[in-house]
Amino acid sequence: MNVFPRNRYRPDNIWAAGMFHFPMEQTAAVQILCEMEKNGIMPDKEMETMIIEIFSKYSSPWRKCARMSYWMTKFANANPFPLPDPLPLDALELALLALKRMCIDVQTKISVLSTAQVEGSLDKTWVVSAQSPSQRDLVSELADTETVYVDGPFKVWLRMMNLSYFTLRANNPNPVFHRDDDNIDNDEFNDVSSIPLSTFGKEDRDQVLAPKKIIHLQDDGIILAIAATGTSSRDSLLSWIRLLQATNPKLKKLSVVFTQQGMSTDIQETLADERPPPPPLNTTTTD
Repeated sequence: MNVFPRNRYRPDNIWAAGMFHFPMEQTAAVQILCEMEKNGIMPDKEMETMIIEIFSKYSSPWRKCARMSYWMTKFANANPFPLPDPLPLDALELALLALKRMCIDVQTKISVLSTAQVEGSLDKTWVVSAQSPSQRDLVSELADTETVYVDGPFKVWLRMMNLSYFTLRANNPNPVFHRDDDNIDNDEFNDVSSIPLSTFGKEDRDQVLAPKKIIHLQDDGIILAIAATGTSSRDSLLSWIRLLQATNPKLKKLSVVFTQQGMSTDIQETLADERPPPPPLNTTTTD
């Protein structure tokens, strides 16, 4: 910004100020400020003084600078789930940060496991698994004939970096958040007498005393666990299920269906002849 000459691009009259005086230079200065905003750099007093001396207060660079000074201070601490700055580059640390942000149950325990603990595993990598006591109770309450699904990969973004994660899900026969959007105009949805107190800034007693299991009962299924692996391969997910069986014995009796597609590193076919076969597990893969 200091390359621009002083007092060269300042408008001399109201017409010059209103007709976008020296458009190429103003556009270049705005691009510099946009790059600063993209990298989280807020203009200081020296930058503000410099812009006023070069373009005056009747210019696009000054409007951009003033807006950055106002809004960047407003949003600096607005996120209730702050991330470290800078973000760690290690995938394991990113997975721990992502799962801590996604798990809304305060009792959730996040464990770092290794697939090397599983006999016959082919993909030697780490597994970050998150499961709460209420989710383990939900697993134990499933019938022996139930089928659970390993869904994914899904993307979660941590600033400019993304991470793949997977969920262990069971079918929810009674969706608690079901809503018929086709009948949105009927009296049931227009009744305002049952608005919870939490809408007005107070905690609703029924929500405070509600069982912790309710937050895991989603409209598309019951979330039983969530995990991220170092390679996102099918073999690492199979090892994750086997590791979950230590704390969820009911999983040994359930059918497990892997619904993921296009796994990036699936190495069990290339190493199948070199390693002993893993113990049997009632699993199915669907594409």
